[in-house]
Amino acid sequence: MLLISGRDYATLSDIQRIGEQRGLTMLPPVQKPFRAADIKNSLAAAAAHEGQPPSKGPAPDPSDKGEAWIDPVEALQNRWLTLWYQAKIDLKSLTVCGAEALLRARHPERGIVSPTNFLPARNSGVYQPLTKFVVLQAMADWENFAAQGQPLKLSINVPLATLQLPSFVELIRNARPKRPNFPGLIIEVTEGEMLLDPSGIREIATQLKLYNVALAIDDFGGARSSLAWLRDLPCVELNLDRGCVSGCAADSAKQLVCAAAIELAHGFGLTVCAKGVENVEDLRTLIDLGCHSVQGFLFAKPLDPVSFVTMLIGRSAESARQAGIRAAMRGVSSSRPDGEADGSAIGR
Repeated sequence: MLLISGRDYATLSDIQRIGEQRGLTMLPPVQKPFRAADIKNSLAAAAAHEGQPPSKGPAPDPSDKGEAWIDPVEALQNRWLTLWYQAKIDLKSLTVCGAEALLRARHPERGIVSPTNFLPARNSGVYQPLTKFVVLQAMADWENFAAQGQPLKLSINVPLATLQLPSFVELIRNARPKRPNFPGLIIEVTEGEMLLDPSGIREIATQLKLYNVALAIDDFGGARSSLAWLRDLPCVELNLDRGCVSGCAADSAKQLVCAAAIELAHGFGLTVCAKGVENVEDLRTLIDLGCHSVQGFLFAKPLDPVSFVTMLIGRSAESARQAGIRAAMRGVSSSRPDGEADGSAIGR
């Protein structure tokens, strides 16, 4: 059964669980408005799960994205998908302390394609095979990084509907590296989705903790933010949304949100990572507020795995960047480096 409705996601999730309790095979729900591609992908994912070839439905409308659209099922089948990595920088040492895995498609004709041109709505059924790819590839890349002396802690993004599947914890258990120096994995779940099922999130977090995997609250600082519920969620990290990070040095309202979130996170024992840091003024503000780490073009853009580990090993690019930042923080202005916009592994 596939639910298609204009109801809120929480209601659809409840209906989905009721159907499963009644013995029905329930596909991830699809919210209105939706594209024909969302239905196609949901059915294709179900067919693939049953070992059947995905049905050839109507092609998605490229005008929905304003650019040519790549079918994610086709990208999976043709092995076009890859992970790139953006470094997370520790603000005390200005060294790389981790990295976020970001999904890309390597199209044979169009080259590297960003997620906005192949990821459907977050409630699409295709996210189950997409997330499986991300988990397996991230763990394989970690093994490669570790073999070259760079066992960084990695972060991936997972939608709530996929996280709630009984098979997800099993996937993590089987895929996690068994090396003793494995520092663990961070799974980022958006703030909005965390609020939909806090009790379910707690149960999942407890299971994942057994395998050295922790949850992080992603995109914190949006319009629906509520600081009080932080104490109820078993997370280790809070990621400040780029929307409230960018320009926080000059915008008192954004600065207030960042300050309140960081202070409360400290009280609950969470670390805080600010995303989308692009200028020195915002960096100074975040350091003054007690932020632990940052991501953004001020330090590094996303890199393919080979380039990323080369940067880590050589340290030359990082050292040059650190020298520039330190000089900038002494009063020399800095400019944003050229490159692509930040992206996300799943659904941003």
